[in-house]
Parts: sequence; C-alpha cells; structure tokens
Amino acid sequence: MPDGLGGSVSLVEDMMKRQSNSRIEDSGYYYTLGDKYLAKVVQSVHACTISNGSELQRKIKEYTPKNIKVLQKKQKLTKKGTPYSTPKYISGTEPTINDVLTAVKNKEDTFIPELIIDRHEIEVVGGKLDKKCIHLDGVWIIAGQTYITEVKEGSAFDTKKSSAEASSLNKVQKVFNNYGITNAQPLMVLWRLSNVDEASVKSSLAKSYLITGREFCNLVGLDFDLINKSREKDRELNRKFVKEALREYYKHEQ
Repeated sequence: MPDGLGGSVSLVEDMMKRQSNSRIEDSGYYYTLGDKYLAKVVQSVHACTISNGSELQRKIKEYTPKNIKVLQKKQKLTKKGTPYSTPKYISGTEPTINDVLTAVKNKEDTFIPELIIDRHEIEVVGGKLDKKCIHLDGVWIIAGQTYITEVKEGSAFDTKKSSAEASSLNKVQKVFNNYGITNAQPLMVLWRLSNVDEASVKSSLAKSYLITGREFCNLVGLDFDLINKSREKDRELNRKFVKEALREYYKHEQ
C-alpha cells in the first residue's frame, strides 16, 4: 500500500499511521465496508475532518498580525533551547481573566488563544455550570472592543450544541461584565458560512452571536483568504494520498 507522497506527510496518512495498531474490525467503518484497509482509509479521513477545527485554531494563531499581542501559556524547551516536537507547557503560565483586564486597561490589541473560566466565576454572577470550567476558543481585545469567541470549522452548528455553547458564552459575558469589561461581545464563528441568514440555528441567543468566518476576520484584522490558502497544501496532499491508496488497493484486488 502507499507509503507517503513526495516526502511530505499528509494528515490522512498521518492518521492512518497512528491508527495502525487499532482493531479496525471492531469499528462501524469495517461493519459498513467489510474490508479492513478501506475501513482504515475512511476512518482516517473522518478523523482528519474532526481534527480540522484544531488545525484552524493553530492557523488563526499563526496568522495573527504582528501588531496584535498573543498571550498564551509558555512552552517547555529542550536542553538545546528548542521546543519539543510535541508541545509541552509550563504549569501555571496559562492566561487568566486578569490578563484580559490588563489588555483592556492598557488599550492594547491582544489575542488570547485559550482562556479557561472556572465554575466559581460563573457561580459568582448567579450562573450554574455542570462542569468544572468553560474553555474558550479565544478572547480578542481589538480597538477597545472585547470579543469572546467560539470558532467552528464548518457552516453549521448542531442544534443542541449551539444552544449550550451560546449559553456558555452568555455566562462568560456576565463574568466579564462583573470584572468591569462591559463591552464584551460573544461571537459564534462559523468559518465556512457565507451568510448568517442561511445558518440553521433555532436558538435566538445563538443567532444573535453568529458571524461568518470572513466577517470575523475583518473584525479582528485576520486575512481570511490567506489562512484558507495556507490550508490548501494539506488538502492537496490528502487528496493525492487517498487517490493513491485506492489505486494501490484496487491494483491488488485485480
């Protein structure tokens, strides 16, 4: 079967290697197709699709303009002073809401890629939370305005999840208000949505937070087209790898 293309490792290929020791026969993919290799190909494509959201988050951070300060937990370094291939972080260096307050006070354009609001903060403002914390995709302070964001790769939200996520953002907004950040605006970003009026979201609260990926980028100073273009390389590698995998499969079938 294919073993890489042109020296580059595509995401689908990487996923197949990671799952090489798993029992594909126990999966729904095998049940559907009845073939171990084809089941692994489809499983790997699905896994990549799921991971696209995390990959988008990394690209947003990578393409954040230099004039915007990025606050994030500090990485551990090797003895040579270089980052580990699989990032490791120093405990206790995670940004907090106090970092948001400082950026707002100093009127400094800032992006915090990850921010955790714990249950106690929610309860202080009269909210309830059935988990330990709310994990935000990002907080932006741009031109004096604060944005609390949830970013999704596709163009649609699951109906139940959209209501729950909108409720979480609303709770965080109340926490920010309690700290004196009265202009915090929750945003539910559907990256590939072209028109918010076309979104199939029933929750009125969620609808009020919806924004397209392009509109969001215009708001915070990101280059929507450049970010998308940077992701096309992996997409092309994925397409070539899957085509080659199927070609090799059917060659051996004949």
